[in-house]
Amino acid sequence: MPIALTGPDVAAASEADPIFALIEDPRKLRAAWQHMYWELAAAEYEAGKEHGRRPIALITWRHYHIGGSEIDDRREQLMREADIDPAMVEQEYLDAKARLQARRDAEKAWDVRAGLAVKRKEVDLAVADDQRCAERLSRTKPQRRPVPPRLSCTFWMTT
Repeated sequence: MPIALTGPDVAAASEADPIFALIEDPRKLRAAWQHMYWELAAAEYEAGKEHGRRPIALITWRHYHIGGSEIDDRREQLMREADIDPAMVEQEYLDAKARLQARRDAEKAWDVRAGLAVKRKEVDLAVADDQRCAERLSRTKPQRRPVPPRLSCTFWMTT
């Protein structure tokens, strides 16, 4: 038997437990940055016609396509392998980090050439705001207050 809260009951639930009100902020933020992202993706596609495809910050290291913190994880994995010289792994790691930074620089340069640097920064900031909001929400403890008596649920049965 499904249970659904009706319109006024949602407001009563928000009064009973503020978590319901806090859920609305991340929804709005996520919708906003997703809209901004799709606008950026469309602009990137159009700019690609003139400037070529935007580079991405991925490199190949020992047959793995990796980027970001994956490089550190791969280094640790290779260091644990007994048949590989740690000095060689360390040198490859430093080389991989330099290649990754070059790819990141190429991304930023492309954004500037295509006139999308500001728009990309705005999207990055909106995503960071959304992540902070989600983290804040995840640390919010639900209230242990009783549900007010005016809160009712609509029950229905499927036959």
